[in-house]
Amino acid sequence: KPAITDAFAATCPWPQDHLQAKAVTRRLMEMIAIDMQPFSIVEDERFRRFFALAVPRYNLPSRCHMSEKVLEDLHEKIRLRVYKEVEKADQFVTLLDIWTSKAIDSYLSVIAHRVTEDYVRQQFVLAVASLTSNHTAANIQCLLLGVLEKWNTTYDKIQLLLHDGGSNMVKVAVDTKLSDVTCFLHSLHLVVKEGLLSQRAVSDIVSTSRRIVSHFKHSPTAKDIQAEIGLVQHFLLQEEPTRWNTCVYMLEHLGQQRRAISEHDFGHNLTTCQWQLLEKIPFEEATCLCSADSVSISLVIPTIKMLTMSLNSIENDSGVKTMKETLLHEMDQRFSYYAKNPIYSMATLLDPRLKNKFFSSDALAKKAISDLAELVDEIIEKDATAQNDTLSTEGESSKRKRIRKDTDTNSFWDAYDVCTSTPSETRLEVAEEIIQRYFVEPLMKRDECPLSAWKTNNTCCIELAKLAQKYLAPPPGTIATERIFKVSSGLTENRYRLLPEKVDKLTFIRVNA
Repeated sequence: KPAITDAFAATCPWPQDHLQAKAVTRRLMEMIAIDMQPFSIVEDERFRRFFALAVPRYNLPSRCHMSEKVLEDLHEKIRLRVYKEVEKADQFVTLLDIWTSKAIDSYLSVIAHRVTEDYVRQQFVLAVASLTSNHTAANIQCLLLGVLEKWNTTYDKIQLLLHDGGSNMVKVAVDTKLSDVTCFLHSLHLVVKEGLLSQRAVSDIVSTSRRIVSHFKHSPTAKDIQAEIGLVQHFLLQEEPTRWNTCVYMLEHLGQQRRAISEHDFGHNLTTCQWQLLEKIPFEEATCLCSADSVSISLVIPTIKMLTMSLNSIENDSGVKTMKETLLHEMDQRFSYYAKNPIYSMATLLDPRLKNKFFSSDALAKKAISDLAELVDEIIEKDATAQNDTLSTEGESSKRKRIRKDTDTNSFWDAYDVCTSTPSETRLEVAEEIIQRYFVEPLMKRDECPLSAWKTNNTCCIELAKLAQKYLAPPPGTIATERIFKVSSGLTENRYRLLPEKVDKLTFIRVNA
């Protein structure tokens, strides 16, 4: 039988530094951060009663202890793990964006993207830093430098800066002399806004759509009709002016619910011509495609090509002719930057699903292939130099042991060595052969992962594999920052007193955990 003291000890509360107590506290902190619970949950009476029953020996810590000590410990643990990954990376793509909370606090998100040596896509939130001053390029640059210093890194590790088209962000790239690209999704939004919504017929649709959505949100009868005719009873999405893609999604959802909307006559319905026009808008798939987590900028040029082909395939009837011409004009104005940018060209060529099949002209394709050959040539030269340095070091060591031969004999055979060691092909020709071997291989299926192909072929096409690791790293846009801000917004929604530094740490934990 157990001693009385042992039985008594088995019912005593754990001290705070007890192994089990620390494990429960850590899990509790993870729940608060990841599920976006308030710290005050530990003071909630029903929560305390639940814990007293579930883990009777555990004393719930105070809100202050959770928000200070435990939060800091968990943040530091995750920070060290992320730090090791950042330290391992030769370079990474950096996403920058700014968001303002309902409490009128502004934040700069800094997100790192890279492709690992195992050809796995990695993303880390480095900071959601409070921007207390005006959103000028100088202030953004100062804050970015501070974030990099916290991670013990510099601008040298930033392979590429990805941002929206704001003049302040563009100036940050210019002032720091960093390579940069603008968000393709932001440009796509501007095409829709200027090329689509500027049309009277479409703006009438959007205006009517807003009223339809508002009505369905507050009408039980409308929801009953959805159920009666077997339509999915998802919410009709309301357009948000600050969210560039919500107009596209609102129109797409309306198209899915056309029958329910038509059968429920409430005075704001669309005409037959308007419905037909709505169904011809080809931007929703492009938006979804380029918003996925696993895609890279390699899809930008093909997306532009497919959008152009889709628009050109629409018949020039009176309902869409003006809209089509305006859209094509806007696309030409805003998308030519991407079609001619070598960063996007290289990514497209190095995607085994795409290669050279989606360029808008033969001239652009030839220019891209020529640029790729030069990059491969540089890698060959760099590798050859490194190999020669190694051989030179080994040669000097063995030379001391070699018996000196006759000078005339050396001169004779030295000439032979020069003739036989001269390569029959230039490095550039070798680079072009490597690229041609890559092009003759069949294209991957469009739903396959391009990185998996490079993981398999990184030994037989090592030069191209190195370039693919670099050029397939950037995403098409800054959609990741929107998702981060959605987390931060959820944290601050009803917690206006939550300090910016707490928002930064809680967002960091939730995204990187």
